[in-house]
Amino acid sequence: VKVNFGDFWALKGIDIEIRRGEIIVILGPSGSGKSTFIRTLNRLQPHSGGTISVDG
Repeated sequence: VKVNFGDFWALKGIDIEIRRGEIIVILGPSGSGKSTFIRTLNRLQPHSGGTISVDG
């Protein structure tokens, strides 16, 4: 998944697979894209490239 705001890339090349029932943690310093990733995953924010597949 990729997300950009103009020339700034908030997320670039994110590739993750989360299995049913799995619990994960999104951890990183301030400004690293954690909130952008979660908003994009929940489709609250559009992504600039890539695909998001839920349940298959």
